[in-house]
Amino acid sequence: MMLVIGDMVVQADTEPTRGACATLFLVFLLHYPLGPKRLQQQLDFLTVNLAYERAQGRASLLVLVRQVASKLPLPLLMEQSDRLLLPLVTRLVNETDRRCVAGVADAISTLLSRTCAPAGGAAAAVARQRAIQLLRAWLDDAGRVPTLGRAAAQLAGLLVQALGDGAAAVAPELLPLLVNACVGEADKPSGGAGGSGGGSGGGDTGEADEEEPVAPPPASELGWQTAYFCLRAVGRLCAAQPWLLRSEACGPLWERARPLLLHEHAWVRAAMGRAVGALLAGLTPAQLATEVQAAAAGRGGGAQGGSSRAGNGKSAKSAPVKRKQAVAAGTPRWPASPEALLGLADALATQLRSPLLTAPAASQAVSSLLWIGLACVAHPVLAPPDMAGLLRRGAGRREKGSGSDLDEAGDGEEGGEDDDEQGDAGQLEWVGPAGAAEGGLWVVRALGARLAPLTRRPGPVRGGAAVRWFGALASQLSRAQLDLILDLLVPPVLRAAEDASGKVDPTVKSAAAEALSLLQRAASPPAFVQVYQAVHDAQKSARAERKRRAAVAAVADPEATARQRISRNLGKKAAKARKLVVTKRKRDGAGSIGLGTGKKRRQVEARR
Repeated sequence: MMLVIGDMVVQADTEPTRGACATLFLVFLLHYPLGPKRLQQQLDFLTVNLAYERAQGRASLLVLVRQVASKLPLPLLMEQSDRLLLPLVTRLVNETDRRCVAGVADAISTLLSRTCAPAGGAAAAVARQRAIQLLRAWLDDAGRVPTLGRAAAQLAGLLVQALGDGAAAVAPELLPLLVNACVGEADKPSGGAGGSGGGSGGGDTGEADEEEPVAPPPASELGWQTAYFCLRAVGRLCAAQPWLLRSEACGPLWERARPLLLHEHAWVRAAMGRAVGALLAGLTPAQLATEVQAAAAGRGGGAQGGSSRAGNGKSAKSAPVKRKQAVAAGTPRWPASPEALLGLADALATQLRSPLLTAPAASQAVSSLLWIGLACVAHPVLAPPDMAGLLRRGAGRREKGSGSDLDEAGDGEEGGEDDDEQGDAGQLEWVGPAGAAEGGLWVVRALGARLAPLTRRPGPVRGGAAVRWFGALASQLSRAQLDLILDLLVPPVLRAAEDASGKVDPTVKSAAAEALSLLQRAASPPAFVQVYQAVHDAQKSARAERKRRAAVAAVADPEATARQRISRNLGKKAAKARKLVVTKRKRDGAGSIGLGTGKKRRQVEARR
């Protein structure tokens, strides 16, 4: 009879029936006297059917597995944990249904939270050690079998989530494994095996950090997934223990921050951006400036200082508490150098160029850039003028390992003859620090020059990020500091707020108007009026110059001028046709009104 009930858990057509059968099966499993072999047979039935062809059946079975893991007596669960864990991890990697992915993650978390709990004594310690050994073996073979790397990374994240505050017990062994996996991906010549798009892959807990399709990709595209899930696991592990971010174990990760921030895959970039944001959130500009000065003094102190730091590192391995005290006492940690901090700012500014950028990733990058810019303004020791080349405008060149979507010209934006941006291009061309009077403001100037073109990019994400950065500066800098860089801040914001060409997204245009109002209130009136008028004068001069060039070209090469006019008129005609089709489709959900049928409809569709 129980065989029939077990089959109905996955095969019944209605969910209430499947749920009732699952309840009966659980009662039988918990209360009926079963020998070891009979218990193994019942558990094998559950694991074998994890690959049942219908998603609704798998979902009901996963609920039953989670209940078994939560209610089975702990001694029995310890004995049978491997029999349940390995099939569940395999299912997690191969699952294609989002609901079932969340069900697998819940079942694994429940199993790990009971078998590996810090309060479980010696048996739980053995279970944690066995899990770490399993993760180490899988991550070591990730280069040969990419699916093992992804499985290990997802399992590590679930282990940290299941242990909660007790994850400190596994941090000394788990964190280096995760960091090494990320470093291996960063050191790949091509920057990872994944594509530059949103990618595909399963989620480990059903979180909505990004919209993640769950169809299993080819094994050749799994390299980026290992790094992505490892970065998520690092974030979870360090959320309850922020000091781990600046521990020696995380050092190799920060040294490869740039390749990961500019990775081919957008999800890896977003995950690394969150890690950098968490790192900066645990720092204060004054603390970082003190560490930079201490590091500079240590480099000049010779071998004696190096031996002292080596001694501290050795004692740090003996106890997590000592590592935490060493960081709190001011031991130099990344980014305790201007090169590291400015290189980080350059990578984040480059990351904002991607047309695949999501709103959360853009917000995180803007927050980090704002922290770096304000830190350099408050403490010029973080931004020596001789390092201006690290943030030079035009750093949009393709870099080794960067994704194609980070290419400055890779988002399909086309310039137009009526583009007013040319009128003040000279004001946006930043060539280096203006002088000692500005201190660290040259970093803000450089970042502003990098972000200014984003206001005219398609979509609301990149332009909105740039405008938010400009608006935040208006509220954070003093009036005297703001007056020094108004010639850089006002032009892009003003152009976006007063755009009439349609190249600026309406959301960005509205945000730019608010940012312009903030700049006007924060700056001194004479300085703001002067820059405001200079921008308008430059736009008028640019229009006059374009008209003059067009008149000369019409006389010098009338055929080329005619071809340009014909091309422009054809483009306008096609745009009107597309707009008409969109309008008609909005009137009718089926898209039939006004489109006709047969030949006429095919012609309209072809013009689209």
